[in-house]
Amino acid sequence: LLGRLEDAAYNLVCGKNNGDDYGGLDINRDTKDEVEALITQFPRILSRTQTFVDTIYWPIEMIPILYYDDHIARVRTYRYNNVHALPFLPLVARLGVQLGQFTEHQRGGLLLNNRHGYNILQEIALENPNEIKYNDLLSKQKLDVLKELREISLLRKEDIKEFGLLGGMCHSCKFPDNAKQRFKFLLKLDPDALAYPGRLGQLPLHVAACSSMQSFQFVFEAGIRTFPNTKGIHFLFRKSPSHYTPFKSACRSFNLGRDATMK
Repeated sequence: LLGRLEDAAYNLVCGKNNGDDYGGLDINRDTKDEVEALITQFPRILSRTQTFVDTIYWPIEMIPILYYDDHIARVRTYRYNNVHALPFLPLVARLGVQLGQFTEHQRGGLLLNNRHGYNILQEIALENPNEIKYNDLLSKQKLDVLKELREISLLRKEDIKEFGLLGGMCHSCKFPDNAKQRFKFLLKLDPDALAYPGRLGQLPLHVAACSSMQSFQFVFEAGIRTFPNTKGIHFLFRKSPSHYTPFKSACRSFNLGRDATMK
């Protein structure tokens, strides 16, 4: 009986959410106190993995997404982020630490790399251009999740640089208002991250210059506000390892001349 109850708890947390037959955590139905009591009773479900087509999935990795498994084609299709369960992510991460289900380095599962090579912190920070449905709600939830993780010390200042969170956000082509709020929250946590080259030696402004004029303008203005005494301007002319400056990349990316880009 206990085994069946643990399986049911595991399926709830992982979200047997094939297609429209959603059966996972739901913030409109479940309370955080109820979920905490359930996980505390069956702590092993947090470190119990599942395998599909030779890929290992952790429960905390499954919380932010909706998916559909095609067992005939052996393909798992991801649809969009899970607005039903995303608010529970900080709780699950905290319990993963408190109940001893992960190593200190794994930080409750937040730093486990997923199928794309990103950890959960990076997935929450990124703005996925394919997230059309629930986009405004998703962006707000992501910001709330980051704030809560910061409050319980599971999001740290050094994460901003180490995991390239600002640069990752700059891949967004549109930068909707809620995504801007998320960027500003991370920037306030570590302003120097704007001047920090990521793994490819690129500043966040380099990345934005290859994304969209909207992203480029927003990140450039953020640099000016953060470093008003010339340093923000200097970001425009910082060379990447490929010898491109953000200004030169913007001119090429948007097919604009120097004067038009400056405007």
